[in-house]
Amino acid sequence: MSNMYVERHDGKYVVIQKKQELATANTQAKAAERAHKIDPEAVVLAERVRTTPGGTPDKWRRIY
Repeated sequence: MSNMYVERHDGKYVVIQKKQELATANTQAKAAERAHKIDPEAVVLAERVRTTPGGTPDKWRRIY
C-alpha cells in the first residue's frame, strides 16, 4: 500500500504519488476522489489548508 498526496499548486489541487503528478481538480474533495479511484488501496493524504507562521502547511490529514 502506497501513499498518495493531494497538494495545492497554482490554484488547483494535484494528486501526487512517488513524485509523479497523476491528476488535477478544482477542489480538494474532487482531487481526493480521483486519487481514491486511481488506487482504492492507497492511503490518500491531503495537505492541511491552515498555514504556519512560516507560510506553508505543516501537517497532512488522512482522507481515505
